[in-house]
Amino acid sequence: MTDLEFFMRQVGDDGGGHTIGEFGDAAMRQNTKDDAERFFRGCVEWTRRQPEYTGDAEDTVRQNIGYWSGYCSSETRARIAKLYADCGVYHPVFGSLTREASPEEAFASGQKAVAQ
Repeated sequence: MTDLEFFMRQVGDDGGGHTIGEFGDAAMRQNTKDDAERFFRGCVEWTRRQPEYTGDAEDTVRQNIGYWSGYCSSETRARIAKLYADCGVYHPVFGSLTREASPEEAFASGQKAVAQ
């Protein structure tokens, strides 16, 4: 099975697309470093194949996995940080997945993003 096929199977994509929730949940479900890396590579390939996409697919996937992990517990974020360490995953606002942002810091970051 190719990395793309592995990714598609994980998100439940039947060729018609998948939601950010299906992607995020599947990314968090990976339990081994090998599977996490296959998921990452497959997602990068899937992203590159999207006709409207023109950005840096690897960085987009790094940020999306990091962003989604921000909705998870500290334990899950730490696990995801280890599983995807070699992929360079990071949170687009707070950086490291193992760094805890205070509610005040999160709110201030949101205000800053809206003001830009």
